[in-house]
Amino acid sequence: MKQTLYEITEDMRAIDALLDEAGGDVSDPTVLEAIEKWIAELDTNLRDKVDGYAAYISELLAKATARKAEAKRLSTLAKYNENAAKRLKERLLRAFQERGIDKVETPRYVVSVRKNGGKLPLDVQVPGSELPPRFQKVTIDPDNDAIRKALDAGEEVEGCVLMERGTTLSVR
Repeated sequence: MKQTLYEITEDMRAIDALLDEAGGDVSDPTVLEAIEKWIAELDTNLRDKVDGYAAYISELLAKATARKAEAKRLSTLAKYNENAAKRLKERLLRAFQERGIDKVETPRYVVSVRKNGGKLPLDVQVPGSELPPRFQKVTIDPDNDAIRKALDAGEEVEGCVLMERGTTLSVR
């Protein structure tokens, strides 16, 4: 029966503990041979397990790439359908308005012309910077590049620190 990654790791820790307990003394040839055999077996098991993990990771990444591409394709098709429906609604609305029709009932639908609800549309034709301050919104965000540059230069910036780089596993 194949060992799990957890079991392999636990066995490696057990070997380390035994060697620490013996002070690294493996002068007994039978003990040395048993430990070397156990390490060789664990090494083989680990390589097989890592190979399986890497193959499964590669398969999952390939599926994710294919699914993203399919999602993009379907999103594009959905956009085409939405645009076609919008154009048809606009054409039907124009036809209703030209003929003064407010409502048509069919066996499946009731199609009617009505006013939009909600707030009245607003058209602002000047840049926000030209409006009086009471009609402007101000947003203040940290300048990450300036903060990083200051920290790199040894300057202290309250509440800001450079973090250590993370680690990643590369599967090629």
